[in-house]
Amino acid sequence: MRNISKQSNAVKILHKKFIAGSSEREDTFDKERVNAKIARLIFDYREDAGLTQKQLAGLIGTTQSVISRLEDADYEGHSLTMLNKIAQALNRELSIDMTDGDVISVRLQKTLIRDLKELAAGEGLDYQPYLRQILTKHVRNQKRKA
Repeated sequence: MRNISKQSNAVKILHKKFIAGSSEREDTFDKERVNAKIARLIFDYREDAGLTQKQLAGLIGTTQSVISRLEDADYEGHSLTMLNKIAQALNRELSIDMTDGDVISVRLQKTLIRDLKELAAGEGLDYQPYLRQILTKHVRNQKRKA
C-alpha cells in the first residue's frame, strides 16, 4: 500500500513539474492517455478472450501486425470502424462517452481561477468573492437547465 502512495506522489510531482500549467502539454498528455487506454483495453480484452493477436486478426479480417499496432500506446490512428470490429469479435459493445458541453472541465476551471487571480492581483483585489459569484451563477444556470 505504501508503494502505491509513493508512486502516486511521484506521478503528481512529475505532472506538476513537466505538464501542469502548459495547456499544450496538458492536451498532449490527455491525448496520450486516451491512446494508452484504448491500447490497454484491446490488449486486456483479447487476453481475457484467450486469443493471440493473430487469432483476433483472423476474426476481423486483418493481420497480426495491425492488432499489434492497435495495442501500442503510441498508436494514434484508432478508427471507430476497427474498434467496433474488435469489440464484436470479443463479444463486447463499443461505448463512447461525451460530456455535456456546459460542464466546465477541471482544466478550464483551473485556467479560469488562475486568470481571475492574476486579474484581481493586478487590481489589488481579492479574487475569492468574484470566484464565488461566478460559480454560484454557473450552478444556478445548471439547475435551470435540468
